Amino acid sequence: MLRRLPFLLASLLLLAATTHRGAEAPSFRTLSGELEGARWTALVPDAWDGRLLLEAPDCLRAPEPLAAVLNAAAPVTSELLANGWAVATTSYRRHGPLIADGITDLRSLREHLAAELGQPTLTLIEGTGMGGLIAIFIAERHADEFHGCLALAPQLDLRDPRALRLRCDHQPRAPLLLLSPPGTVEPVQTYIARARATANAESVVPVFWFAPAEPTPADAAAQRLAALAAMEEWARNRKAPEERPVPPPSPEPEPTAAPADAETPVSEAAPEGSPPVEALGAATTAAPESAP
Repeated sequence: MLRRLPFLLASLLLLAATTHRGAEAPSFRTLSGELEGARWTALVPDAWDGRLLLEAPDCLRAPEPLAAVLNAAAPVTSELLANGWAVATTSYRRHGPLIADGITDLRSLREHLAAELGQPTLTLIEGTGMGGLIAIFIAERHADEFHGCLALAPQLDLRDPRALRLRCDHQPRAPLLLLSPPGTVEPVQTYIARARATANAESVVPVFWFAPAEPTPADAAAQRLAALAAMEEWARNRKAPEERPVPPPSPEPEPTAAPADAETPVSEAAPEGSPPVEALGAATTAAPESAP
């Protein structure tokens, strides 16, 4: 039974505002630690209802510190906490592309939180860039541990130098929603086309949502919340959301025909003593000193 109508409504309300003005901040506790060199942070509301979102970040580049950062005041995180979700993330164990180790770090974090908090009733993973690619691999290989995966602008051409044989098999076993801005539309649609062509009884056909190139903060937050709500319904009811395709290009305005050159009237000879033609033109186009 789907019991998350308030969360669905909240995602729609966020279309008009980026924060809850006047709303009381949710009460939560912060947990943190380290697993095999990967730092992690989790925000758990006092009224946690068993839903868990793991955020898979993009790869870190040296000299960025290895830190697992969550902002409880961010619109999406605040909305999730207020609606009973726990949110967690990892720094990964090192810098650079580490797809195989990143998968291990996120699986270890899920297992650790399940032992510390209790087994979640619903576990989703959301990743951006390299994290989006990791979310795809998890959907393909670890559907028994994650109920759904959300990939934002996944970097599908990224390779892990320590696991060069690691390749997508294009057969996700868990619900997979791919959000793609213009820069990643082509590889994402290629992935989905291959997934459809190779689909079998055990695989799940992924869904495509187009994301604007430069959305406002409110629109970006609302889209993420709507995507998470759609993923939750998909995971619970096995009902895939409708696709949001690339909008058609705006029609080019039809060129307006240039007006035909009007014939220059032949003027009669000016009477003697009249000012020259140039002076007449200046006099007739000069702005009046006062309104008529």
